[in-house]
Amino acid sequence: MIPDSPDQDWLSLDNAAKIYPTASSGLSPAVFRLSATLRTPVRLSALQQASDALVRRCPYYQVYLRRGLFWYYLQRHLETPRVQLLDRSPLETIQVRGRTQHLLRIQARASTIAVDFSHILTDGAGGLRFLRSLLSAYLRRCGFTVEPRGDILDPRESPSPAEAEDGHRKHFGREGPGPVSYGAAYHIVDVPPQPTYYRAITGRMQASRLLGLARDHNATITEYLAALYIYCLGSLYDADARAGGKPGRSVIRLEVPVNMRRFFPSETMRNFSLYVSPEADMRLGPYGLEELVSRVHHSMQMEVDR
Repeated sequence: MIPDSPDQDWLSLDNAAKIYPTASSGLSPAVFRLSATLRTPVRLSALQQASDALVRRCPYYQVYLRRGLFWYYLQRHLETPRVQLLDRSPLETIQVRGRTQHLLRIQARASTIAVDFSHILTDGAGGLRFLRSLLSAYLRRCGFTVEPRGDILDPRESPSPAEAEDGHRKHFGREGPGPVSYGAAYHIVDVPPQPTYYRAITGRMQASRLLGLARDHNATITEYLAALYIYCLGSLYDADARAGGKPGRSVIRLEVPVNMRRFFPSETMRNFSLYVSPEADMRLGPYGLEELVSRVHHSMQMEVDR
């Protein structure tokens, strides 16, 4: 399937994907969605043609999960996924165990095109490149002129072996230190959700306003939102303590994904992300938002480098 030989019809899981076959469940499906809304209604026949061509161009995405004797691996699927009608649910689980289901789902309704990805396939950067390439291929079939760009895959071209590489295996040797170990952190005291539904919390804000708020605090948008999240979780921690509950661990810690393609040359369309973990110990609080932004900013600046 292009990594070793043109006749190979299977692919091993990348380093980051290995956890998802056993860790994903109905409550934590390890699926994410990216979508785009066009100015005109979607032509389903043109979208299906564009999807077929692009998925065949990306054989590492035309796969399903299989279980071997000792490990899971990706098997080449004979078919390409059918475009489905986008329904009102925020996200649906992709069943990965014991089935021959594709690990991505392409949907459309009205003027919106959405793609659901299993994290077994890729991360947000790989998914976004696929969505941009799908939109480009679709628009060409609708008669629009789309200029070629380096970050857009052309279905008329052959795939590069670099697109299917395991970035972690290529760039990280075994001679370096292992990952940092962390102690247990605070967990929200709440009734666990039922496995039969999702809860969608939606907010809208002008990107320019959000960027302005972050710059007012000398932070990036990611740093500002991470600090704001810790600030809100700190309020829950304080409420648990005031109610006579037992919050348990006092550290509030986030896992913030970082696209490693920023630091290592890689064309991979698979998973190539790591995490940084800004935190705040609530025993040293209370914290103001400005203080948390400063802590998160300096913490992430120390960790986010090559």
